[in-house]
Amino acid sequence: MGPGWRRFATAGGAFLLTVGILAGCGGSAASNHSPKDKQENALAGATVRGETITFWADEAIALDVQQKVWQPLLDQFERQTGIHVNYQPVPWENLLNQILAQITSGATDVDVVAIGNTWVSSLAATNGLLPLTADRLQEIGGKEKFLAAAFGLTGLPGQDPVAVPYSVGGMGLFYNKEKFQQAGISATPKTWNEFMADAKKLTEPSKNEYGVVLDTATVTDMAHLFFVLFSQKGGNFFADSAGKQPTLTTPQAHEAARFIGDLFAQKVLSPGSAEYASADEMTHAFIQGEGAMMISQNSSMVALDQSPLKGKYGVAPLPIFPGGQDVTSHVAGVDLAIFKNAQHQQAALKFLKFVTDKEAQVTLAKAFHAFPTTPEALDDPYFSQGNFAVFKEILLKRAKPTPPVPTYSQVESDIGSAIKAIASAAASGQHYSDALIDQQLRSANDDIAALAVAP
Repeated sequence: MGPGWRRFATAGGAFLLTVGILAGCGGSAASNHSPKDKQENALAGATVRGETITFWADEAIALDVQQKVWQPLLDQFERQTGIHVNYQPVPWENLLNQILAQITSGATDVDVVAIGNTWVSSLAATNGLLPLTADRLQEIGGKEKFLAAAFGLTGLPGQDPVAVPYSVGGMGLFYNKEKFQQAGISATPKTWNEFMADAKKLTEPSKNEYGVVLDTATVTDMAHLFFVLFSQKGGNFFADSAGKQPTLTTPQAHEAARFIGDLFAQKVLSPGSAEYASADEMTHAFIQGEGAMMISQNSSMVALDQSPLKGKYGVAPLPIFPGGQDVTSHVAGVDLAIFKNAQHQQAALKFLKFVTDKEAQVTLAKAFHAFPTTPEALDDPYFSQGNFAVFKEILLKRAKPTPPVPTYSQVESDIGSAIKAIASAAASGQHYSDALIDQQLRSANDDIAALAVAP
């Protein structure tokens, strides 16, 4: 799991959790299966021992370390099932393009693929992933196996899911404890007004030290941050559930976008933030002391715990606008899906079950500084300690899922590009104004509305 938001970012440029409630969306009754489906399932289940499945894994952390995490699990799976896994990690920035190319080509050489959970609705609309009908899903453990919101981003509403969640995370406010102490700040900010005041105290341009560092050149991360800020203002990306009525021209959207730009305008955001095009770059700058605060996902703890900042940073929920809704993160995560044209579907189903069973869930989540997607695994005491406890509270009480609409990948790209442009104008000091903010949001709104009527 790469530092920062890379792990759970959507790749839009290419195209609340509730404690104790277990459910899922989608799914259909077994009676809806066609005779062909039943025949194919029976044939696929005839024999799987000796088969080899190819798994496109998300490239989460350094490959040599990642391989050491996965290989014992893959060896265990082979001992249990006789199925060998051809493990192929794919860089996150390339993964969605590869998935789309695989679907478009109709190739049959890849079986299982990791996908960002906010990609799922768009990928489901391509009809290129295997529907997890009721009997297939039951082979994995059923939707009751998973946390509700983690399973909620596995397909299109009203349809069979096309994926199961295997990792989940959220956003938090990282802060440098020593810098807070030096500035006389005894508590993390609870409101964005407090955040801005603290950021000013922590800013010393002559030392290249600023209150905040972000990766504002990253389209997806800006879309995520805007989603949270807009949600706190009471906004939703759409006025309808089908994704046909975008709401980016509202005062709430303007206020949310303006806040991001004002971080530059108020000179509390490091100048380098305008150029950071990945969470890795942002996290490195935070480690180097360029920013005393950073907004990122729990996966950033991987790099931080391997740096001189280990034990010297803390995590808190994101602040909230006065009177705003208590939303401090989107529901981030990674799902596993099977390509519809996969040659080894039954073996792939067994692999999905194995990876989402407790032992593998706990092992992977600990290694990648993420969270399991099943209540059974999440109950492990490890996830209730230290900074993990903070993120767990965020996930269980303060996270809101992004809208599962068919066009969401492009929606996020349009929104993120608009926020990136606003941040860039604010960073340069040129043309940054309410008019520019409105123009960028209106353009994104028009583009998203056009998506809904495109043939």
